[in-house]
Amino acid sequence: MVQLDGKHTGKYLRSQILEILKDYNIGIENVFSITCDNGANMLSTVKDLQKTFPNNLIMESENADGLEEDQEESNILSNILNAFKNSVNLITCAVHTMQLSVTDVTKSKDTEIREITKVAKACRKMSYKNDFGNGSHVLPPLYAKTRWGGAFLMIQHFSKNFSFYVEMGKKHSELDLSKNWQFIHDFTEAFEPVFSATTKIQEKHVGLSDFYLAWLDTIRKVNLVSNPLAVELSNTLTTRLNTLKENMPLKSALLLDPRFNFHKSNVFTLNERVEIRQFIKTTHKKLCDISSRINETPLSDSPNNNTNAGEEDELDDFLTDMFGGALSAASSSTSQKECSLEEQLIMLDVSPRQPHSLDVWKYWTDRRLTHPELYDIATLIYTIPSNQVSIERAFSALALLLTSERSAFNNDTLQNIFIARVNKPILHSSPEQEESLSETINLKSEKSSDSS
Repeated sequence: MVQLDGKHTGKYLRSQILEILKDYNIGIENVFSITCDNGANMLSTVKDLQKTFPNNLIMESENADGLEEDQEESNILSNILNAFKNSVNLITCAVHTMQLSVTDVTKSKDTEIREITKVAKACRKMSYKNDFGNGSHVLPPLYAKTRWGGAFLMIQHFSKNFSFYVEMGKKHSELDLSKNWQFIHDFTEAFEPVFSATTKIQEKHVGLSDFYLAWLDTIRKVNLVSNPLAVELSNTLTTRLNTLKENMPLKSALLLDPRFNFHKSNVFTLNERVEIRQFIKTTHKKLCDISSRINETPLSDSPNNNTNAGEEDELDDFLTDMFGGALSAASSSTSQKECSLEEQLIMLDVSPRQPHSLDVWKYWTDRRLTHPELYDIATLIYTIPSNQVSIERAFSALALLLTSERSAFNNDTLQNIFIARVNKPILHSSPEQEESLSETINLKSEKSSDSS
């Protein structure tokens, strides 16, 4: 993370990124993907972002400075992607795209949300202190601009405390929500699955096929709700997911995942399968060109948590209706005969379907010896983050480090502390990795001393 002093043109941003990669001895040919707020059709998505993202759930007066900041951020991302679009794959942030799905529905419900927010603010008046100050009832939560999850929690609060607020509305006209109760109940029912899914896919690491599965499960749950908001939400979730699915790394993740690609699966057409196989073979060739395959110890722990078994039957039935196939018990592949990459790809299409609770990371680490080429591709594809939440967390970490009391830090000191902070889990889990990271930090410090 560096401070940008020049004009944010594509050429300038490219030079800054290449300089950072150079510090860690990484060439641009080693960068496989960029995960960001923008999709494959970059310019179109940036325009959509600028039109819809800043203002949809803002209940306050519009903030011109905030709008300029959002547009400036979009322009920065656009310039970065323009500079690298010929050499890397672009991954749309799943969390942001799901938020845009919500925006597609809520942008026409601004009046209702403003009215509910007005009541939530009115509850904070001193005249109602006794009603909320005795511990029996809490104030309805307010929320930050552009974060629809806060709006959902506020509306959900009113729904959960329906009886209390009905009585309050009878006593105080400014707290009367009688015209809004149907909307409150419909909104809470329709958007609860999306709120839960958004929380789930913001976990430490959610791979591409796991996010796709979580999104499908969200559509399934929304479809169980019978109200106009749910119908509209289901349609936009489906539309945006279909757009995301046009991304080739995501298609590859689904092709390599036996929960989606199996005997007689209809996830892909024949032409799509040919295209995806070619992408996988091209990617493998690039890996081979960069370096010989690195023999790593298979990971015993998966970066993903398994789905709870409580709804396995329902979700698997839903997936069966969508894609066909019959579930098969997981089988070990250690006894299978080693075969070429082309043969391995073809075998994927005749593999038995696995339940949605399958740990796909472990599935491929178990096949490291029998399917070495596909193992390389799978561990690359499933390492790609489906969202940029880690970057947001990094910004938060930086804000905690760069306080007014520590404003005298020079760039190198701040960078070293920051690296140690965001890599704390690695440092705690592996002394070898800690030593390697320390050597990297020392090398960067030595370079800085030499140059000064």
